Amino acid sequence: MKKAVTAADFGLGTQGWSGVGPLDGRSLRPAPSPMPRPKPQDGFFTSTWDPRRCTTAWMDYTRSEGHRSTEGRSLWLLEPDADARLYVIDVLDDFKALADKYRQSYDNPHNPWYSPNWCRVFDEGRSMFDAIHVTSAAVDAGKSAPGTEHPQFLGWDVESTLWLTARFTDRRCVGALSDWTIGG
Repeated sequence: MKKAVTAADFGLGTQGWSGVGPLDGRSLRPAPSPMPRPKPQDGFFTSTWDPRRCTTAWMDYTRSEGHRSTEGRSLWLLEPDADARLYVIDVLDDFKALADKYRQSYDNPHNPWYSPNWCRVFDEGRSMFDAIHVTSAAVDAGKSAPGTEHPQFLGWDVESTLWLTARFTDRRCVGALSDWTIGG
């Protein structure tokens, strides 16, 4: 498994989070899953803020898909700590290495499906990295990967960061969201 890089060395910019309520006291630990999941169903996810367009890849995706309401949601901008350690998934082999180290699979030996056990990643991985960053290149590779390869890289629809430890030097609420735009 590759070594973590710092947010500064990677160049991780301002992160956007669109959520309900304050950040303080929010649990970061993903819920346990009895079956393998290529992406945790919950957790603390951010996506890189584009100041020129005033959006994130997640906001663009959610607006285009139309499957989530913005009711009660605000946009927060979070500055990552320069020393925050990232495990970067830039190619599918990076995801495979994570899944191999923290493997969760079915009990059925005839079913090759497996993925990272996200609770183990959270519990054990935090000593090595503060967040898992998935790049756009990895997302594109996952969309074109054959369905016969395991582990399958599914559900990561846009560039995003899954935080295991909230490592931010600044955070500010930009405003309420409407139709996945600020004040839209």
